[in-house]
Amino acid sequence: MLYNSAGQLMAKEKVMSGFQTFDIMYLKPGAYFLTITDKEKVTVQKFVKI
Repeated sequence: MLYNSAGQLMAKEKVMSGFQTFDIMYLKPGAYFLTITDKEKVTVQKFVKI
């Protein structure tokens, strides 16, 4: 799931394999949080689009 800095859900995709790409061209510049959840853990990665 992809959230903006205000906590709004921007995108949600189900990943069936170990590799996934996201098209971020439509996103406005700003800070975003990518949340990846699997059976054992939750990983959050912050990135900034300029």
